Amino acid sequence: MRSLFLSVFLAAIVAGSAFADSCAADPDCILAGYDYFVTQPGTFFTIAGVVVPLLGIPDPSNSGADTIVQRLGNIDVPDVPGATEIVHTQMMELQLTGLDPSCPQPGVGACDVTIKLDPSIPTMGTLIFVQTVSGEATVNPSCGGDTMPCEGTFTSFFDVFFDLSFTTPGGAPLPCDPSGHTTCLQPDLTLTGSGSWTDDNGEMFIDGGLVTETHPTPPGVHDARQIPTPEPGALVLFGTVLSLVALWRRRQARG
Repeated sequence: MRSLFLSVFLAAIVAGSAFADSCAADPDCILAGYDYFVTQPGTFFTIAGVVVPLLGIPDPSNSGADTIVQRLGNIDVPDVPGATEIVHTQMMELQLTGLDPSCPQPGVGACDVTIKLDPSIPTMGTLIFVQTVSGEATVNPSCGGDTMPCEGTFTSFFDVFFDLSFTTPGGAPLPCDPSGHTTCLQPDLTLTGSGSWTDDNGEMFIDGGLVTETHPTPPGVHDARQIPTPEPGALVLFGTVLSLVALWRRRQARG
């Protein structure tokens, strides 16, 4: 058992070092890490043919973010027009709520709806970056606008697995399927988005901070604004390593 915890500890150090080392020679490289978003007005989801406006449920432990995405690789696009890079991602948190004016449950009228990621199936995705300017960020129409400096465009994709739950306006749970369950896994949805980016702002790589993701069937839109990372990725890794060390030492002490 000691060797297992020591192996996990060393693996964490090696993984963190690998990401850092691959960026060491490039000041423009953005280390793998987390992006935090707050859902904006204009977000909606179509439920049983009814458009339901949605707001985020703030997570106080993450600076009020309601959507969290983990970038599983570094962003390190060469400063050459036409250069591309694919970064794999995982959506770690999605918490939305709204008032459904015509609840799918018979005889209820309006009801509250909550959307959260299904914890049993990972929501994976990709970010595809394209460099459209030569060198560092400049104000350039090729990025989709001409008012902010950027280095290129990106497209995002997620295969989202989520749970749907309903409650009465008073908070009483309502069944979401014929079996009487109050939380129900939905068919997966694909969310696609686009925007412009720069590697001159650290982890705040989205130019303007706003990303819009859509899915056509059923129609839906998720508008979200990026907020500063609550805790730098290096500190998150450091904290994880310290926790592993403490756990390993406790195991050693127990013999």
